[in-house]
Amino acid sequence: MSDGVVSNICAPALVYLSFSLIQIVIDIYKNQFTTAFFKFWTMLIFTTLLNILCERGLEVVSWMFVFIPIITMTILLVVLIYFLGFNPGQINKKFNVTQKKQPPAEPYNINEIIKHEIALQKKLDKENSAALPDADEIIDLSESFAVHKKNSLFTPSHFL
Repeated sequence: MSDGVVSNICAPALVYLSFSLIQIVIDIYKNQFTTAFFKFWTMLIFTTLLNILCERGLEVVSWMFVFIPIITMTILLVVLIYFLGFNPGQINKKFNVTQKKQPPAEPYNINEIIKHEIALQKKLDKENSAALPDADEIIDLSESFAVHKKNSLFTPSHFL
């Protein structure tokens, strides 16, 4: 048995191979055959690369490639549990959620709403029209500039 394929694989590649095989078996059990197929090919390629690293004397680098994802997921899980909170006592707790009673909505008359909106718009138009000069005032203002030939900071000289 010592001459088998598994005996030629270094320890990091063997650890990765075992984790991958467990994932593939779980995917097959869940009837996710395409996912298992792609994981199988990824497992073969990555195990070969890890084994090549070990053969060239880079076993530490190979171990890093195996354990960095595991360490990263552990840190991420701890941070999520810390910030989102984890209280084991609330796992099976039943919450009593009752809806608050709202007062019944008052019936409305669409015609009254439209009349009210029109009245508000007319009021706004009256207020705004008093503040704006009409056309005659604008013409008188422009003629006064033309008569006096006075350059203003607000009117460009090429309009005069």
